[in-house]
Amino acid sequence: MKSDDTLPRVTSPRMYNDGNITFEGLMVVFASFSTYLQYLNIYRSVWWLPNSNYTLWKIHLIDYQVVIFILAMHCRRFIYCLITWVFHMLCPQNYWKFIRLFIRLFVSVTLFLLLALLAFDLYLKYDYLIIMYLFMPIIGYLCYYGFKACPFFDMMCISEKEIIINGKPLIQYTNMHICTSNPKIIRSEVENMRDDFNNRLTQILFSSFFSAYYACFLPLVFVQTYVVYEEHWVLMHFPFVMMTMGMMLCIHYYPVKYFDHLHKAAMHLGRWKRVKL
Repeated sequence: MKSDDTLPRVTSPRMYNDGNITFEGLMVVFASFSTYLQYLNIYRSVWWLPNSNYTLWKIHLIDYQVVIFILAMHCRRFIYCLITWVFHMLCPQNYWKFIRLFIRLFVSVTLFLLLALLAFDLYLKYDYLIIMYLFMPIIGYLCYYGFKACPFFDMMCISEKEIIINGKPLIQYTNMHICTSNPKIIRSEVENMRDDFNNRLTQILFSSFFSAYYACFLPLVFVQTYVVYEEHWVLMHFPFVMMTMGMMLCIHYYPVKYFDHLHKAAMHLGRWKRVKL
């Protein structure tokens, strides 16, 4: 096997990307606003109906414990990224691996206790079958990822993987490109980039559905039977929010530089030619 050294190099343009804290903050704002709009669609005034004399938003019918549960699920990644950033700035790098593990454990336990307390209070007021809707996405997460807390709080951890070649770790992040002429390293790099691309796509689909579920569907579960609302628009709110969140996640986790790395890795993989001896 030999390589063709005339591999063209195209420099990708510099494009600004938000940091994880900024992006997660924007996602929290968007998800919270989507939840607000869904509640507005459900509990808004019905003054246009016959025999209706109530012209205000029926806020008193909204269960605040359900709202706190929804906001806790929306804010989990933002809080984790914020705590991680603070500890990363203050703590020494030698202990960062253990500190990050402690942060995940602390945030997981705190979130679990908060959700369990809210679920117990809601169980006293509603039927247990309705309470199951609170944890449907979490059950799906456990079925797919198991008890791994990393993807639940940080999407970028799916790109963390060490590639061992000749007993030495050469790559710590699977979305990084290494210009090399070693065919073994090139094949390993392409395989890991392919897995990283698929993992990111899975996380984007799961995260967009996860956020849309709690922002749009869960408020419908706890609606009182006597509340009148427009079912068509309330149901259409779910796919709109899910598609919008999916596009936001794709823009952030599939930047131009990421596709440039994929292109360079593919060029290296396809530049080898068999030589007849």
